Amino acid sequence: MVKEMIKKLAEYCLQCKNPLCVKGCPVHNQIPEIIKLILNNQMLEAYKLNLNTSVLPYTCGILCPHEKQCMGQCIRGLKGSPVEIGTIEASLAKEFDFKIFKIDEKLANTSVAVVGGGVSGISCALDLARHGAEVTIFEKSDKLGGPIVHSIPDFRFDDKFYNNLDNTFKVLNIKVLYNKELGNSLLIDDLNNYDKIVYALGTPLQSKPISLNNEKYISGVEVLERIKKGETFDTIKKAIVIGAGNVAVDAARALKRQGIETSIVYRRAFVHSPALNKEIEDCINDKVDLLECLTPINIKEENDKLILTVEKTVVTEEIDRSNRPIYKGVGEFIDLSSDLIVYATGSKPNLEYIDKIYPGIVSRGWINTDDNVYKIGNAYFIGDMVTGPKSIVAAMASSFKVTKDLIDNRKYFMFGGSFDPVTKAHVDVIKHVIEKYHENDILIYIVPNGDIYDFGGKELTKFIDRKRMLELALDKYRKYVKVIDIEQTKEFNGIYYTLKELDNPTYIIGSDLLYTLPIWKKASELISENSFYVIERENYKLDIIEKDELLLKNKNNFIISNYKLPDISSSKIREGKNVDDIPQEIKEYIRINNLYKKEVK
Repeated sequence: MVKEMIKKLAEYCLQCKNPLCVKGCPVHNQIPEIIKLILNNQMLEAYKLNLNTSVLPYTCGILCPHEKQCMGQCIRGLKGSPVEIGTIEASLAKEFDFKIFKIDEKLANTSVAVVGGGVSGISCALDLARHGAEVTIFEKSDKLGGPIVHSIPDFRFDDKFYNNLDNTFKVLNIKVLYNKELGNSLLIDDLNNYDKIVYALGTPLQSKPISLNNEKYISGVEVLERIKKGETFDTIKKAIVIGAGNVAVDAARALKRQGIETSIVYRRAFVHSPALNKEIEDCINDKVDLLECLTPINIKEENDKLILTVEKTVVTEEIDRSNRPIYKGVGEFIDLSSDLIVYATGSKPNLEYIDKIYPGIVSRGWINTDDNVYKIGNAYFIGDMVTGPKSIVAAMASSFKVTKDLIDNRKYFMFGGSFDPVTKAHVDVIKHVIEKYHENDILIYIVPNGDIYDFGGKELTKFIDRKRMLELALDKYRKYVKVIDIEQTKEFNGIYYTLKELDNPTYIIGSDLLYTLPIWKKASELISENSFYVIERENYKLDIIEKDELLLKNKNNFIISNYKLPDISSSKIREGKNVDDIPQEIKEYIRINNLYKKEVK
């Protein structure tokens, strides 16, 4: 039933040649391609494609300001209703139980502390972990989700969705530590053991438009959090909410639903408010009074009532930094009476502790950057604490930049072979590459062959034994290596496909392979599309590159090392010869597991 509904919504799409909806999305969801897959009954594939750019599609589908983003750019909307992109996105996520899938191991062996468990923190953790990073989230409260679970009303969003994150976190090996507030129960010393630190603290502090210490004058976030916990404002009969953003609208509607006569006071006309048109319509439907073009001037108490003095405003031709017209007062004042005044006029981050750790990065109350992510040393700052309050998808886009930066600044290698068994020469090659590129953040994929060679049907020792031997022999280098079973789990037709699957890392080879590369499967593509780090082996001269036409044509793809590899043969070791050419721990493993000939033991 749900799939039929999703497909029906997708059929409304015009499949534009120039899809403006993609440009309107801050993370550039591939909306036309997603819809094509849906129309072809490939629902799971459509969901997975959505996950490429949005790790919280259900949240985005419900809470994103679609009319200002993807749906606001939809061609259908020019003469009618736009395609319901948000509904499609949220419904797909719900249909597949909000699962997040692992993509690759590009960030393997990288430990990351994410401080803050709101949208940007969760998004960053999920994106890092699905690329293989070891992630720990530090959350100041007893639950994840930030404002979404602590303050957004139930009538706007069902936050039970976040309960499903536990299963996803287990699959991706994300750890969560609760009740860890930065500057109190969490200090910088607690984070020093992590390779990278990501600060995603949000904007928990709300700005007061008028300074007054009074318990009846509270923030919109506090109102929403108290109502979320089940509290009722029984003594309040009339309330005024100052502001016209998401928090103001939600607070006003939540108070109204408690039977309180509620008004929103806004200094501009509502057509210029941060809230969406639909949110304003929802206020009207809930019978919230909308009072526009009124600027708060003063608050005083009279006979147990709060009196808000406001000044009427008119629009001018001047434009502010948000590209909205500036309204100016006309000198005409009005007094408004209420039992409760709620301020929801913007929020800001709490950077007091951050400024002590990283002096000088705070400017004008925000992180000093024009971008939506800031980096200093091994630390990243993302989300609303950098940009100010923005949409959920904007926070997500900020978090993705951390992953991209870490991947882009890493150098990737691949070292393949039978490793049957692991020799001292194998270990020395890894050691050499690490020492040569020690100034870089590097990862070497170690790729053992499958159990049986396609070439000649030669049987190998069980994969699990060869993998374990590699892990033992390379234990001291585990920070830089990742043994993967890619040729065990997929059907590959040659090293070309293995390299392609790993996004073409630099392939570490001995000079002996230069003599056979030109006859390997897809040799031309293999040699032209990849780079090679060549280690000279005895009896295999490097001048073959100048003599072979295909190698010479792609000469620039070969990096020649200054290291010479001794002639060590795994096959001779399996026969009981040259056993001193294997590390002691491997000898012991062979003995315990009864591998190869008795002479090896």
